[in-house]
Amino acid sequence: MSEKQQLSSTVNNEDQVKISLASYLNLVKEISEGNKSVPPEPFSFSYFSAVGEAFSMCCELCFDFKLLVFSDEWVQITLFPSTIVISDIKITTKEEEQQPQQNNSQTFQSCLSISSNFHILSIKGIGEYSIKCEIKAPFENSRRNSLLMSIPNCSHGRLLFTVPIEKDIEITTIPSLSRNTKIENKKTILNTTIPPTKSLHIQWTEISKSEQEEEKNKEKKLDIVKQNEEQVVTCDQETSYSVGEGILIVKSIFSYEFLHTSKSNFAITVDKRLRLL
Repeated sequence: MSEKQQLSSTVNNEDQVKISLASYLNLVKEISEGNKSVPPEPFSFSYFSAVGEAFSMCCELCFDFKLLVFSDEWVQITLFPSTIVISDIKITTKEEEQQPQQNNSQTFQSCLSISSNFHILSIKGIGEYSIKCEIKAPFENSRRNSLLMSIPNCSHGRLLFTVPIEKDIEITTIPSLSRNTKIENKKTILNTTIPPTKSLHIQWTEISKSEQEEEKNKEKKLDIVKQNEEQVVTCDQETSYSVGEGILIVKSIFSYEFLHTSKSNFAITVDKRLRLL
């Protein structure tokens, strides 16, 4: 018996499976893809900062988004509606931001397009990115005192918005966690913290003189009410006595409580037969 016949005789035909080369390659591909760890989300925005100002025809804002990409495939990210003009966009990696002078080879691919009335950023490459956008957004109404726009949903953000009005105005943002307003160089500047949201609404209105007078009248009324409130003073006294040789020692503690009033000094009358220790 030849060596080839001996080898074939030791193999059970029931253990052999014949498949095509294409099926074998598909099986290898499925096994390799099954070993990959799939992230729960392909990307996430961690933070954004924005600086904007209202002009005569539109609002101009500069956004800086911090983006995390977890997938090595192409990822499509919705930025702004197509009613907004993106005049400039720059994408840099975290390494490029930390070492801007070095010639780092680009490790990602990206492109900007419009689909379903939105600006879409397509990016390929796992990493942390900074996306800086300069945009022009239209006013919400004909009075040109508000802005409503959709933005990428971030964990939190910071907004610095300027209105070129020196008068007393009220600027509000929806949503907002904190707000600080100041007047500088004949402009009103709003500094606010933005919680996670998919839309940003900014409004500014002038405070009329009648409203200012009404606020002053309310403050005056509150002052008058405080003055007319009854002033109450209560006192708790604790006294202890100790008897010595021919003398009586008295120790007293007075606790005063004031309601609707205040006192800076007291006059306590003591019997002239007593001696203070």
